[in-house]
Amino acid sequence: MTRALELLDPVDFVGPTGRLLIDTSVFMDSREDRRGGLGALLERCGRTIRRNQNPIVIPTDVVQELTKQSRKVDPDRAEAIRRAGIAIGFIEDAAGLGLVRTDIGHDSKHYADSVFEAIFTRFANEYDMCLVVNDITPLLHVRLLSHSTSRKLVAGSLTKEGL
Repeated sequence: MTRALELLDPVDFVGPTGRLLIDTSVFMDSREDRRGGLGALLERCGRTIRRNQNPIVIPTDVVQELTKQSRKVDPDRAEAIRRAGIAIGFIEDAAGLGLVRTDIGHDSKHYADSVFEAIFTRFANEYDMCLVVNDITPLLHVRLLSHSTSRKLVAGSLTKEGL
C-alpha cells in the first residue's frame, strides 16, 4: 500500500501552538527539485514568524555541524564544504532578521539527530511540530512518536516552493 504525498503548509507550525525545526541534511541537499526551498520557506513564513515571535528552530548542534563541515579542507568534498559555508551565511542572515533561532538544541553527543529526538519527545504533548529533514532516522522517530500524542507531529522533505 502506497501512501499519497501530503504537502503541508509550514505556516501552520510557526504560529503560537507550533514549532518548525530544520535539520542539517536540508542545508546540505543538492537536489535540483529542492533548490531554493529554504528561501521560499522563509518568505512563506516570515510574516507569521514575526507576528507570533516564533522563529524557526535550527538547533545549536546543526549550526556546529555545518560550521565544522565548512572549515574542512578536502578537494573530494569541495561542493559539500561550499554548501555548508553558504548555509552558515544563510542562517546568520535569517537570524539577524528574527526568522530563525539557533540558541537551543545542544546535546552532549553533538549529534543533531539526538537533539531532534529529545526535543520531539519532550514537547510532543505541548506543541504541533514539524521537522524538515531528509534523513530517514529522525523522520521515522517523529512519525512513530506522532501516534502517541494528540498533537500534530510531522517530518518530511522541503520542496522548492517552501512546502
